[in-house]
Amino acid sequence: MKFVIKGFALSALALLSACGGSDSSESTEVTPPVESFRVQDNPVDSSILALSTIESFLQVGSLANDIVKSANFADHGIEKSCSNGGVITKTYNDVDDNNLLSNMDVINVEYRECYVSVLDSTLNGEIELKLTSSNAELTDTSGEINLSNVIFDDNREIKFKGTIRFLQKKQPMSKVVSVQNIGSISLTTNEYSEQTVNFKDISFSKVEDFSNATYSVLGLGKIDIPDLKINYSFKITDPLSGHFGEYPNQGTVEAFTTEKDKVEISSNFVNYSESFNIDAGKYRYARNWSDAIEGSLWSYSDAPSNNIKPYRSDNFELVAKLDEEILDNFPASGGALKFLMSRPVKADTYETVYLKSQQWPYASIPAEIMVSGAIVSLTPQLTLNPGQTYNFDTFQVMSEQDATSWIYSTQIIVDDSLVVNYDIGTGIYREEDFPVLDASETIMNKGLKLNFKWIDINNIGINFSNENSATTSFNVPKNHKKDVTVRLSVNNGQDYEISTDISITYQPSTLNIMHFVSPSGDYIGAGQILTMDDSNALFTISRNEWENEDHLGVRVDGDTWWTLDMAAPQGEKLSTKKYENATRYPFQAPLAPGLSFTGDHRGCNISSGEFEILELTYDANNQVEKLAVNFQQSCETVNPILKGLIRYNSSAKLN
Repeated sequence: MKFVIKGFALSALALLSACGGSDSSESTEVTPPVESFRVQDNPVDSSILALSTIESFLQVGSLANDIVKSANFADHGIEKSCSNGGVITKTYNDVDDNNLLSNMDVINVEYRECYVSVLDSTLNGEIELKLTSSNAELTDTSGEINLSNVIFDDNREIKFKGTIRFLQKKQPMSKVVSVQNIGSISLTTNEYSEQTVNFKDISFSKVEDFSNATYSVLGLGKIDIPDLKINYSFKITDPLSGHFGEYPNQGTVEAFTTEKDKVEISSNFVNYSESFNIDAGKYRYARNWSDAIEGSLWSYSDAPSNNIKPYRSDNFELVAKLDEEILDNFPASGGALKFLMSRPVKADTYETVYLKSQQWPYASIPAEIMVSGAIVSLTPQLTLNPGQTYNFDTFQVMSEQDATSWIYSTQIIVDDSLVVNYDIGTGIYREEDFPVLDASETIMNKGLKLNFKWIDINNIGINFSNENSATTSFNVPKNHKKDVTVRLSVNNGQDYEISTDISITYQPSTLNIMHFVSPSGDYIGAGQILTMDDSNALFTISRNEWENEDHLGVRVDGDTWWTLDMAAPQGEKLSTKKYENATRYPFQAPLAPGLSFTGDHRGCNISSGEFEILELTYDANNQVEKLAVNFQQSCETVNPILKGLIRYNSSAKLN
């Protein structure tokens, strides 16, 4: 707080000036004040104290919002370390016992020699904050913060007494922080003997506009120092505004006692923008902004910075990562990193990828880059692995003024509180088919209850057997002979939700088809989804009906070749049933079924799996006439499971 550090020294100087002295800090005598205080006799001190007051009250508003944003009922009564090694402890009065911050809840924050960056002060004592209204996301909140029981910069014993009303409204492209006094607000210190400054009719608001990367401050107030008989008002007549991280390049403030006794504080543009002007009658003074304000006025409120620049139209740099809390719990799907720049960003084609940090060679996941005003958003185009750490490649962006800047790699940790696992079965369908979708293996590490929702996002008339169940089947209208996409949305009952889109491929009716789904890590299918039918492959089938074996072999030849071998247990005939615990053909045990799926010059040494014959008929020559079989196989018995189907001269359903 600037006036906490310098304000009372300036007040003493104002006293000297009021008695005919000057604003020089070299004066040492203290002369009794005159009865009538004039700001034109004390232009510099009156101006600096007014500017300092504006910023200091906005700092309190930012402190209130920081307390609300960081509220966590799990931290109740637990001592936490501050950046300087001090201690902070938060306790909560949860009036509705829902373990969520909501209306009328009270947060008490106790500081023990704890440095608070938003105030640039070390605090001792307790602050009480009461929330009077809020929405569920805590993006629209208001409340009261009482600072009466805390000491700022304890070596000076500075006390700020009173309660301030605060309000925050955060929207995708803007943020507003407002503060007002409730009753009497006073500041006392013993640094220059016990003095009290009273603040009245305080009302300030700061608007942060992300579309053009600017801040804008409006407001007014009154300052009263009874011991020195100093009393004057001030008002921002033209908003103090500029770009984040830069001194104001627009704006006017008036300090006055009467219409005739006033001084005007105004900003500069390019030349001398690090200073402001004070006009008092026929005299003009210039002072640096840093003499009056610490920097939170021109910083983005959620990421204060001391890196302040004079205004230039070609300034262009990263201001802050928006919503930094997402970095440690990034959604596995649907999440985006957002970066705020100091100027609007030119709409252009920018490229980067997400890299999985713990995997070599690095898995590269493309990212979609969107520009909206001064915000650059990065969204991964594929679902990330829960619990894993990722970085993205550093990339360059350009401002609308053609200045360039870099957005440097940032680490994210993907949230694993909800891990969606689903099985799409064959992943294909045809007319009058009923594909089955199964998300029952979804994992919830934290939460109350898994809630499922299957959604026809294209509104084509998909009918789900149960749209709110983990497992569902569906059918598609007869006249829709195209691929379909359905959305699975899962939440954990605590406002954490993941959605993923699932594609099912339309397969035209054909009597001969081979299709398999090979997961990543499967050696035979090499992680691909492959469909071959009469349009691109030749299907042949053979049979060995030996004395102790009944065997069928299916060969599919196209751009690549594939073979499925199936054998019944010794002494049995293959029939329409499910064969479990099959091992690699032809090396299976006598009483076990045999199975082997190979192709494209790849085969297993050891395998296990199962197959189900849905249709099997023979012609007059005892040759296979029709065959429909579903199968699955794990190569080396530990690799991921390949799932497939073959239809030979068969119209049996695919699902």
